[in-house]
Order: sequence, then structure tokens, then C-alpha cells
Amino acid sequence: MQEFRKTLYHATFGEGWGLYSEHLAKEMGVYQDPYSNVGRLTYEPWRACRLVVDTGMHAKGWSRQHAMIT
Repeated sequence: MQEFRKTLYHATFGEGWGLYSEHLAKEMGVYQDPYSNVGRLTYEPWRACRLVVDTGMHAKGWSRQHAMIT
């Protein structure tokens, strides 16, 4: 593997694994009470917004201005 691939951080992979692990923890019953799950739930809308904006800008060619009002 090339050296730059070993050291370069891709937010896509980091965020994806983080989201996966949070959902896996929920499925495994790690969150023992509703309060333990609050942290995960507070980031759900934020991630959903990022998904919409990222897809719109990269796949649909939205401008920065359009993404900000969406």
C-alpha cells in the first residue's frame, strides 16, 4: 500500500464507521436507559442534514448558496 494511503484520513470512512458503531451499540443493548442514547439521537438530525447537502452538492450540482437555504 502506498504511504500516503496509510496516513491520509478520509472523513467519509471515519464518519461512516462511527455511525455504524453507534447503531451497532444500540442493537447490542449497550445503551441501558434512554439517557444513554441521547447523545446518539442528538446527532441524527445533524447527520441527516449533512447527507442531504453533500449529496445535493456533489451529485446534483447544487451551489453553496442553494445548499445553505436547503
